[in-house]
Amino acid sequence: MSTATLISPEEYLATRYEWEPEYVHGELVERPMPNLIHSEAAYVVDMKFADRGLTHGRDVRCKLDIGVFRLPDVAAWTKRPTTTPVEEVPLVVVEILSPDDRYADLLDKLREYQNWGVPHIWVVDPMHKLLHVFSGRSLTEVDALAIPERNLSLTAADIFPEPQP
Repeated sequence: MSTATLISPEEYLATRYEWEPEYVHGELVERPMPNLIHSEAAYVVDMKFADRGLTHGRDVRCKLDIGVFRLPDVAAWTKRPTTTPVEEVPLVVVEILSPDDRYADLLDKLREYQNWGVPHIWVVDPMHKLLHVFSGRSLTEVDALAIPERNLSLTAADIFPEPQP
């Protein structure tokens, strides 16, 4: 959902937000508030990146293009970014779906990541315990999210372990 008021990138970057929105060509784009399962999935993915020696973070402000700032749920880089906001293209971005996410908005964001040059774009659906990769301008359901060159593979069972009694 976007606000109607246009602001400059400088104003966006200088403003403190309680829950930071994304910024797309002058509009503030509200992000859904994550729920517990969303947060747990983000943590598991983030820690898996740490295990593989990647620089990683959640909700890191990234400058994709002039006038476009996104905050991937999780992102990882092979080298530590040196810019703030981050301008270096990550190895992987992960969007974790929330109940309030809109499909059209998600696809727009995934296309922006692809145009930015992100080689691995993943979507995690906690409500249905499904995993998808985005490539060639479409989402494909997969059994595992993988980066073979980093010996990294995540299945739904890795991300959503069964609760212990």
